[in-house]
Amino acid sequence: MKKVTIRDVAKAAGVSTATISRAISGKTKVSPETMAIIEKAIRETGYLEPEQVPFGSGQSEGQVYFVMKSLSSNKYAELLNQSMIRVAEKFRLRVVSVNIEVDDERNGDRYFPDDEIMELVKEVVRIGARGMIISGFSDQWMAKEVKQLILNHQVPIVFINRSMTLNSFNRILTGSDRGTYMAVQYLVREGRRDLLMIQLPFHMGKTRGFVEAVSSLAMEDLNHRVMIAENSDPGEIARVIGEALEENPDTDGIICCDDEIAAAALRKLLMMGKKVPEDIDLIGYNDNLAPLLTPPLSSVRVPMNKICETAIEMLLDTRQHAPGEPAKTVLLDPQLIIRKDSVM
Repeated sequence: MKKVTIRDVAKAAGVSTATISRAISGKTKVSPETMAIIEKAIRETGYLEPEQVPFGSGQSEGQVYFVMKSLSSNKYAELLNQSMIRVAEKFRLRVVSVNIEVDDERNGDRYFPDDEIMELVKEVVRIGARGMIISGFSDQWMAKEVKQLILNHQVPIVFINRSMTLNSFNRILTGSDRGTYMAVQYLVREGRRDLLMIQLPFHMGKTRGFVEAVSSLAMEDLNHRVMIAENSDPGEIARVIGEALEENPDTDGIICCDDEIAAAALRKLLMMGKKVPEDIDLIGYNDNLAPLLTPPLSSVRVPMNKICETAIEMLLDTRQHAPGEPAKTVLLDPQLIIRKDSVM
């Protein structure tokens, strides 16, 4: 039997899911007429709110929900998910991986999946799971109704964010801006003066670090440019590289937002007769492919296992989720791995 969701109730009542959430939470007034329609839709669809039971009283206390953004097209999310599953096994926990696709219509970094998270919180409470880890979304954009539901049920939540944002929950910062910042500093020390950053849509944290590093150096002879690739397809990356070098043949340092893009960029550069790293120094991100390429590339390594271990430890530490306890932030810096081998 198909599980009834808040969307089903909203459709039956002819109102938005946000209106349903407000009516259910009781925190915001809803007109008597609308409330009557919603109550009728709830009865007809068979939708039930989870009972207000103490958290963790269920039978599935070995489960942790891990919510990721655009897993199917996000290599970072894929790698983090793999690490989370491996690390959770050491804690005798089972990971329930939840993918939420985000596209241009969902407003990029300013989007938070309120409806999906609200349903997951209810599910966590219903089965008595240990809590939820969320990566790729900031609670800065979370609806008040969702925050209130989490607080009402005292569900442990840990966010994994790439850059500093306002946050009211425990979180881990992975410093994507710090990674590209370090990469720019290295390239400049190596004498590179015409820098290019290739990013995918919504990778703004890495780009912010790139721009901030250039600005902080305040060098008159330092040129920089950011180009956004529509996707990580090798043909699209080849197009971006070709266009960038046509406009600025002096480009001598390129930072890519992940290793897959760096691999495609390397192939295009070698086809153009460019030597890496002699002519153009090329740096990837995540360090999952960079050491396997020819030549091996420098890359920013993210401490995946440490991120996952810290997230689970924070989730399981009941002291950190006590009412009135201030949110805790843990910063785990990435590491720039330098490789200087070349192809003759």
